[in-house]
This record gives sequence, C-alpha cells and structure tokens, in this order.
Amino acid sequence: MFLQFQAAGGYLVLAFFLLWNARSHLQKCWKIAWSEDEDAGFYRMCFLGIVTGYLGVVAWCSLIGISLHWVLLQFTLFLVASLVASRIICEAGVFLYSSPLFGLGTVVFQGFSRGMSPKDVTLLTASTWVDVRNSSAMAMPFMMQALKMGSSIGLKRSQTSWLIFGAIALAVLTCHISVPYILYHNGIGKLSHWPQGSGLGAVNSIAGFINDPVGMDSERWTGLFTGGAFAWFLVEMRQRFIWWPLHPLGFVAALWGWPIDRYWLSIFLGWLMKVTVLRFGGYRAYRALRPVAFGLILGLSFVMTIWMILHYKWDAPAAIFD
Repeated sequence: MFLQFQAAGGYLVLAFFLLWNARSHLQKCWKIAWSEDEDAGFYRMCFLGIVTGYLGVVAWCSLIGISLHWVLLQFTLFLVASLVASRIICEAGVFLYSSPLFGLGTVVFQGFSRGMSPKDVTLLTASTWVDVRNSSAMAMPFMMQALKMGSSIGLKRSQTSWLIFGAIALAVLTCHISVPYILYHNGIGKLSHWPQGSGLGAVNSIAGFINDPVGMDSERWTGLFTGGAFAWFLVEMRQRFIWWPLHPLGFVAALWGWPIDRYWLSIFLGWLMKVTVLRFGGYRAYRALRPVAFGLILGLSFVMTIWMILHYKWDAPAAIFD
C-alpha cells in the first residue's frame, strides 16, 4: 500500500511538471486553434474533444447516480494518469502499464472508500472497469505514437486523426460482433485466465470496500508525500545536471503495477542488449540490428493472431503469451 501511494504522489508531481514545461507549447496550440492556420482544425478538434469528452463523462456518471465530487476526482485523476502513463509508454517503451491513479483498487478506493456510499462504490467501479483501467485500453499513448508515425511519412495530423477514428470504429464493430458470439456460443472456456476470473474478482473487491471501507491514514499520506517529493527531486536533478543517470519515469513505473512485476526481466534484458550493442558496436550497429527487434515483435503478434483465428473455429485452451 505504501508503494502504491508513493507512485501516486510521483504521478501527481510528474503531471504538474509535464503541464508546466509544456505551457508555452499549449499556449501556442491554443492560438493556432482559433486562427486561420492550416492546422487550426486539428488543434481546435483536440481542445473541443478534451472539454466535451470530460464534461460528457462527468454528466453521464452524474445521471446514473454517482456523487459529483467522486466523479470529478476520479476522472480528473484519469487525465493525470493518461499524461504520465503516455509519457512512460512513448518515452520508455513500456507497451503495457497499469496506473495507480485509476480503476478499482487504486488510490481513490484504497484511500477514500470510507466516505463513499455503497452506490458510489458500485457505480464508480462500473464506470471504470475494464475499459480505461490500464494502458492496454488507454488510447492516448497509442494515438501519440500513431501521430508520430503519420508525421514521419508526411501525413497531416488531421489526416492521421481520421485514420485513427476509422480504426477505432472498425475495432468497436469487430469486437461487438465477435466477443458476444464467442461468449454465447462457446462459453467462458474460450477465454484466457484473466477474463475468466476478473468479473468475480471485481465483485469481491466491491464487497470488500463496502463491508470494510478504508480511509487515508499516516502510512498512505506518508507514501503520497514522500513519493511526490522524491519525484520532484529526480526531475530537478535531471533538468539541472546532464550527467544525472536516474529518470523520474523509472521511479514511478517501478513502484507499482502488475505489468512491471511480470515484465521487468524482459525490460531489463532489452535494455542490457541495447546498451551492449551501443557500447561495443556504436550507433551504426544499433541501426543495423533494430530490424531484428522489430521482427521479434511482429513475429509474436503474427503467431498470436493466428491462434486467435484458429480458436474461433476449434475448441482449445486460450493461448497466453507472457
């Protein structure tokens, strides 16, 4: 619990620095959005999307009966979590990451469930589980990477955005056809280990927070403030001294989350191979060997896709690639 709240404190500080360091750029984007610039439509759509999306979610949650202050707290923290998690994924290369600020079992429930009604606990869980609980369904980092790839081949950001929206619409339609079909025609046996037990796990967690609610205590407050203070220290050292080796993103990423517990060795081995190639072969060798890494990723994705297609037709235990 202490480490979870340390990570949360680090998240809050890193989000502040991200927004503070980007303030000039954000001001520039705001001016472009309401100008005659050729990119004005893209930036205008971004600002309007943030405002209407946030207010729409808040209004929807309020209408179904969640107390407004819990809605504002949870979805404001979601914006914070999206900023920092996107930076971790895009800059550090972590493909899957779970934030301590959003979803059932994170700081809102672990620190404030004592002040929630059973209705708030249940409905707030329903509004955050599973779609935005971790980075596997958090769209922001993948949109940033798609925009970067689009820029590298000369596409305008507005063009890339429409391609992203088209891909999202296609994925939603595909999933809403295939997933109900599998569940109703083949049963839960077609699912992997996590979705087979996640529903029961969510219900048990809800019951736990209702029957034994928790509040902020000295351990949680200490974790929150020490995590924030150390993240602040790491940011200051990294900005002031070029030789400083410790990155604040590594601090918050390593503290909490099942993806790090599961994939830390893979991350370490990837880093070790990269450092070894750069140290003994230089940048030229690194550039030459990068296609090998891409091939491993594409090969695994290809094999997983083939297994998914085969499972549509033939009964078999779900394939798990850890």
